[in-house]
Amino acid sequence: MVCVSLCPDVFEMNELDGKAEIVPKWRTDPDNKQQGSRSEGDPPDDYEDCIEAAANSYFFSIMTIIGSVLPAALGAMVTAAGYQATTLSIVPIVTVIFGATMFFARRASAALIRPPMAAGGT
Repeated sequence: MVCVSLCPDVFEMNELDGKAEIVPKWRTDPDNKQQGSRSEGDPPDDYEDCIEAAANSYFFSIMTIIGSVLPAALGAMVTAAGYQATTLSIVPIVTVIFGATMFFARRASAALIRPPMAAGGT
């Protein structure tokens, strides 16, 4: 929803799944014949700033959640399991959260900022 509010000329909400997608006029496949085509597009360069802001908003949102939820969760884990168990269990959790954040932020910005690939994959 954040990307729709930051860049409404490029993004819209899909009423079926509640996820943001590119408006049909900028999609690389406006007829939606290929899977994932609602998230790939080629908007004009005039929208580059708002697209980057939308892509960065995902990373900021996730980091805000991590910054508020993680300390409370760690405090509860230290109280219940001790420092050593908390340290051993938090490393994989933080790695997965950070990896997912980077994946989705990169996916959102890459699908919009780079030019679309030709049908042959080149």
